[in-house]
Amino acid sequence: MYYTDDSYDRLFAKDPDVVRFNDRYLMYYSIDRGKDGIAIGIAESADLTNWKKVGEVLPEGEYERNGLAAPGAMVRDGKVHLFYQTYGNGRDDAICHAFSDDGLHFVRNASNPIFRPTGDWNCGRAIDADVIEWKDCLLLYCATRDPAMKIQKLVVAAAPIDSDWGRDKWTQLCDDSILEPQLPWEGQCIEAPAVIERDGKLYMFYAGAYNNAPQQIGCAVSTDGVSWTRLSRYPLLPNGGANEWNASESGHPGVFQDEDGQTYLFFQGNNDNGASWYLSKMKVGWDEAGIPSLRRPRDGHVFRIKESIKPAVTIDADAQGEPISKYVYGQFIEHLGRCVYGGIWAEMLEDRKFFYPVGSRPSAWETIGSTSGVVMDNDSPFVGEHTPVVHAASGMRQRRLGVVANKEYTGYLWIKPQSQASVNVEVSLVWGDSPKQRESSYFTVNGDQYIQCPLRFTPEISTDQAALEVRVSRGAAFVGTISLMPADNVHGMRADTLELLRQLNSPIYRWPGGNFVSGYNWRDGVGPRDKRPPRRNPAWRG
Repeated sequence: MYYTDDSYDRLFAKDPDVVRFNDRYLMYYSIDRGKDGIAIGIAESADLTNWKKVGEVLPEGEYERNGLAAPGAMVRDGKVHLFYQTYGNGRDDAICHAFSDDGLHFVRNASNPIFRPTGDWNCGRAIDADVIEWKDCLLLYCATRDPAMKIQKLVVAAAPIDSDWGRDKWTQLCDDSILEPQLPWEGQCIEAPAVIERDGKLYMFYAGAYNNAPQQIGCAVSTDGVSWTRLSRYPLLPNGGANEWNASESGHPGVFQDEDGQTYLFFQGNNDNGASWYLSKMKVGWDEAGIPSLRRPRDGHVFRIKESIKPAVTIDADAQGEPISKYVYGQFIEHLGRCVYGGIWAEMLEDRKFFYPVGSRPSAWETIGSTSGVVMDNDSPFVGEHTPVVHAASGMRQRRLGVVANKEYTGYLWIKPQSQASVNVEVSLVWGDSPKQRESSYFTVNGDQYIQCPLRFTPEISTDQAALEVRVSRGAAFVGTISLMPADNVHGMRADTLELLRQLNSPIYRWPGGNFVSGYNWRDGVGPRDKRPPRRNPAWRG
């Protein structure tokens, strides 16, 4: 099979990919329309050898204005899905998606372009797409370049298989390239990944070196779709000899498995350094070890892996390396149960910044007096989304605090009058029903600024049913935030818990656990502690 597109001034067919759809084979490939730019051609065949052009996919929309190319095709749910790149935009090229009911006329994904890689290891460009269904997701492989736009390498992303594969569905699976040039024949380029599954493994045929360098085809294998191992230090399919049609390159593979299980490798080539471009194919064979070979149709010649890479490990039991850090092993802490709040952290009050409205069911605070005596102000909150305003003859209370007899507790609260008139506030630690079983601090605050008012209490009995009360006797007060801790806390940590941690003698206590950190933004932990926004624990409640 030798195929080219002669619809325009130049013989040009590159970047092939083949599917079987509606009892025929369809091949999608790149075409050169001269001054009108690069686009995608479509050819059909009944036997995978004789091809006839039947259509084109032309640019649509601003993002395709300069062209589109390098299609990767798949059939799913009665449609042909095409994953292709924009063309001619340098580092701004990206991967797009379109689908078709007949394989000829395509509807664009509304979120196009759907994928560009991220990270400081690449330039953000994405070209040469290929996709494969793998373990309930769709894997998207494509090529990108380093930030200097010199080294071409591969990246992989995944999307739920039952999604629309729009831009917001893709998750990049790597924070560095999954395959990049390392071998002499690969030059400065690995591109055009073409992936197939066989016996629970993924095999990738890829192009090494830039066009006509010469470009040649290698093969790698993976068990997870992210970590890849080359099968050889040499190309599986090299460029042809001086008088052959592919003397300048054998490149940009596309792999196709037919309904009978036979696998074919389609690829591009030329012998005039890119003045023209043709497409051809070879049958793929597999040995018992899962090593592929290629059979050339015209003469039956078989291209085999020259030298399979067989990893070997040598262990020198007498060698002495660098000492292992004592911090390799340790313990981790997370906002789970009472590990942090009620554990290591000395703060005794829950929801001290009033994430939940006072008196609401999730809140640890209840109202004293009329429920209308405490309202949440959203106009100018001290921190977070709202701040409670406590009116005269009203207050708020938090119960079920554990205290120890004759142990000192310290804290503070931020108060501001609702108007510039003065406000009288009483804050009490209560450890029983008798009027004598409480200790109170009294504050008179004036002006239009929050004032931090210190608290200090020493209960006379031990109980786990103590309460902290805030009451207003005159005026109305904003209560910005409140804190209450044992006075012997160590920079906010419980002294007794720290002593137990010392006895545990772990080299390191790592914070945080993965579930809590998924909802944590480090920027929210910068600045004065009372001004850091409250948040709901997304994993462990609270």
